[in-house]
Amino acid sequence: NWQLRGTYTVVFSPTISLSPTTFSFSGISNGSIPSSQNLRISNTGNATLNWSFSRIGGGTWCNLTPSSGVISAGGFQDTGVSVNAPSNAGSFTDCNIRISDPAATNSPQDAAITYSVRPSDVSGVVASLAACPSRNINLSWTAASSGASSRTYNIYRNTTNTIPGSAYATGITTTTWTDSATVVGSTYYYWVETVS
Repeated sequence: NWQLRGTYTVVFSPTISLSPTTFSFSGISNGSIPSSQNLRISNTGNATLNWSFSRIGGGTWCNLTPSSGVISAGGFQDTGVSVNAPSNAGSFTDCNIRISDPAATNSPQDAAITYSVRPSDVSGVVASLAACPSRNINLSWTAASSGASSRTYNIYRNTTNTIPGSAYATGITTTTWTDSATVVGSTYYYWVETVS
């Protein structure tokens, strides 16, 4: 009879699983901090996972709480993904979540974050008639907050108190604008929209 003899090594390793793998946050420049979102870190392997968090992409505005943990084989841990208070307006993707364990079969694993920050609304909109004989109407407003990002405005005009579907003037970069296309005896309503 033949006999098979040998040494067999059973390897036990953790495996990282993240859910979800993409996050989207939105905020208003200089506004409140968006609510945190849940990231579930699961260990689908057969050994204990000793995970740790790091940022990738160069940004520092994303966070994970807690920033490390221990998960038994087959277990999971819920964590909180958060972002800092919005400042500059724009869409940011340069801060992402990385979960690592050198012993894991698939380390590292990443979750992507998109942070969309829009400028604040304008305030103090004032419309005034220019001196006669001009029929111009001068608009002015307090600038929206957008941090270091540039901002532009759209002007909406209507003869009724209903915002029209399309802008009357676009790409305004100052906080004043003059409407020189008015008709004597007409009533005009104006709205100022922050675009970027």
